[in-house]
Amino acid sequence: MDHATLRLILLVCGILLILGIYFFDRMARKREQQQPDHYEPLLSDKASEIKDIDDELDRLSAVHTETKKVEPRIEPTLNEKKADKPPPAEMILQIYVLGRDADINGIDIEKAAQALELVAAKEVGIYDRRLGDSKTILYSMANLANPGTFPFDNMADFSCPGVALFARLPNAQEGGAIYSDMLFSAEQLAIQLDAELQDETYSDLTKQRIEHTREQIKNFQRQLLLDEKRELYSENDN
Repeated sequence: MDHATLRLILLVCGILLILGIYFFDRMARKREQQQPDHYEPLLSDKASEIKDIDDELDRLSAVHTETKKVEPRIEPTLNEKKADKPPPAEMILQIYVLGRDADINGIDIEKAAQALELVAAKEVGIYDRRLGDSKTILYSMANLANPGTFPFDNMADFSCPGVALFARLPNAQEGGAIYSDMLFSAEQLAIQLDAELQDETYSDLTKQRIEHTREQIKNFQRQLLLDEKRELYSENDN
């Protein structure tokens, strides 16, 4: 084989190698774009027992809100009447604790809640994490099956598939601190109740999902600050 033929073969091989790398990179990018950017629920065997829990958590949280002191109504000024303000932004944090092989007994839930200093809010039938000795609620724990409440007077005969920890942001404390406290309580509950942690889509609560939620909280709080500054500048301009 002469040198010219060898150079030609090497040139062709080089071109084929470059083309191979190019098409491989395009295929890899295409696969990344086709991957979903959301978490698909991996429903547990007990998921069929859980109905519309999101609506129940909203209802229970709304009941808590309604129990707050109602301020006297002040007639809006002319400028306030003209302003069409959107409702304040909210973010809901949720962590589910589901029994591994069987329903969780009410007495076990009661003991675990007491160990974690979760207070029984008997007027609404759920447990609360409160800020120190105050009545300020940081997050709550509800029954994961409808109607979401606990029969505090008959916990011995009660059982449920699991419990849900949930919080509304903004809150009295920084969102990241509340989520860390929720996560600690959920982990302790999982140990004491022989349960597993899942997110609001009934997917396993992985480290990746936890970090994703922390990032969402940071973005939410950053947006709240921006909205407050815009509102302040708008008031100053008027």
